[in-house]
Order: sequence, then C-alpha cells, then structure tokens
Amino acid sequence: MTITKKSLWSQKERTREIPIKKEDYDKWEANEGLIQDIAPYLTDDDREFLISGMSPEEFDECFPPDLTEPLKRINQVTEEE
Repeated sequence: MTITKKSLWSQKERTREIPIKKEDYDKWEANEGLIQDIAPYLTDDDREFLISGMSPEEFDECFPPDLTEPLKRINQVTEEE
C-alpha cells in the first residue's frame, strides 16, 4: 500500500510502499488498536513511518542508538574547562 506522511521531525512529506493489508490499515486509522497489535508483521521502520512519518535516518538523528554519547561529549567539554 502506498502511503504518504509528513514527518513530525522534519515536516518533510514522504511516500513509502508499506506492506500492510488495507483492512489492517483501516482498523489502525479508526483507532481500533495499536499498530504493533493490528499489523505485527510490519517492520519497526514501517510502523514508525505510519506513526510519525519519520524515515529510519530521521529517527536515528532524533533518538540516537546510544543516547549516552551526547552526554559523554558534554562531560568531556566540561572536564576540559
């Protein structure tokens, strides 16, 4: 199913082909459950795109895999002063 969403992070509009059944998409759009329960066969990236419109790259930029890395850099700068 071809789906177009606007990213909550960048406000960019993107279109992706998501392998979701129309009846599952309609259930989710009608707030009949959580996307992970309605369509557990989707990948994390596909579910995130449906929820937020974010690409995997945007998601990693917004929520780095190692959230402690920015704190390490801040601590390093503070220690050098």
